[in-house]
Amino acid sequence: MRKIAFSMVFLAAALALAAAAAAADWQADVRDALNARQYGKALALLDKNQGAAETLDYLCLRGEADFELGRVMTAAEELEKALATAPDRADCHATLALVQAKQRAGEAAKVHADRACELSPKPRSLYARAIVEMSAGKFDQAMADLDAAIKLDSTLSEPYLAKGAILRLQDKNAEAVAEFEKAMARDKRPYKVRLELATTKVVQNDMPGARAEITKAIAVAPEMYHGYLGSAFIHQQNKEMDAALADFTKAIELAPQLAEIHFAKANLLVGLQRYEEAEKTMLAAEPYCREIPDWYVMTSLVQGTLKKNEAAMATLNALIERTPARWEGYNLRGQLHASIQESEAAIADFDKATSLSPKELAPLLNKAALLAQLKKPEQALKALNKAIVLAPDNITALQMRMQLNEAMGRNAEALADLKKIEELKKKQQQQ
Repeated sequence: MRKIAFSMVFLAAALALAAAAAAADWQADVRDALNARQYGKALALLDKNQGAAETLDYLCLRGEADFELGRVMTAAEELEKALATAPDRADCHATLALVQAKQRAGEAAKVHADRACELSPKPRSLYARAIVEMSAGKFDQAMADLDAAIKLDSTLSEPYLAKGAILRLQDKNAEAVAEFEKAMARDKRPYKVRLELATTKVVQNDMPGARAEITKAIAVAPEMYHGYLGSAFIHQQNKEMDAALADFTKAIELAPQLAEIHFAKANLLVGLQRYEEAEKTMLAAEPYCREIPDWYVMTSLVQGTLKKNEAAMATLNALIERTPARWEGYNLRGQLHASIQESEAAIADFDKATSLSPKELAPLLNKAALLAQLKKPEQALKALNKAIVLAPDNITALQMRMQLNEAMGRNAEALADLKKIEELKKKQQQQ
């Protein structure tokens, strides 16, 4: 009996070890696929192991794969679920920071990036924080984090890629290309490097070179949205609008959850004055953009252009409901009220916008323009004076006040504003 019991215990232990080894094997395979930028393969491996779908490692790995494929909403859900179970998982914080930076949620992204670095200041955490800092225009801080990441592990391509992007933004194109070449040497599927090189060639006005790099990016990773998005921008630069729209559409098919692609396509359609199509594009993007204030702004502007005032008002009301402490929604709604002769409501919205952000010029200038139109010059002048106190060198405000003073017969004041405007324009020409 003792021998049988011992055998059973030994068998159970062996089975447990085998299960642990199998789990380790599939996780290692997924990590290998992620490191090789084979994100579709990583998802296929994860799908084969659905029995582990609720485990922490599974959620973290799947979140990373979904993020790279542009499935940012799905990735956020997976990573948030993982962090609810293990709030000190640094790799999940780092990936979620990247997801939120992509979703334009800068403040939330910073919280997770900082937490990742606090828990584990490894290359992934430092890289994530650098991307968040870069998005906020904090290039020196981003560079410091990227250099620290490279010092810890110089075999990774991402830090070099991000350094190159920052250097290009600083008009240091030769240095940027040098960093991209370092990234290329370390990247097993360098479609992102090709995309950055293409962008640099666009900046250098080398359109044939840019197109060649984009063609290579798509050839390397035809299942990824990046190459088609880059191709769309190059076609747009070359005034090849139908080709640009086709590539934007292809990129959306591959990564429908990425708001930036929908915005880019809609912006192009607006530029072509194809407003109905632009509205259709924005409305199709709504499920992926509900948390992005810019979606409400752009959609309302397109609807306003189409004279769909009720729809535009509903969109702006939703924006204000979602962001009650921000001035932009009230300012835009005020403009819409003004355009349909709802003057009292417009002025109330402009005043609310100013109360939320007293240093913003736009609500004051919009209020002044409406009051002047309503033949209330003294009140308009008061709003303009407040704006000019905030921005003494703002030519638009000075021109509005000059015209108002002239209409009111205040010629000396109008001439003084004219003299200041001429001085400012002369200074601008000399710069």
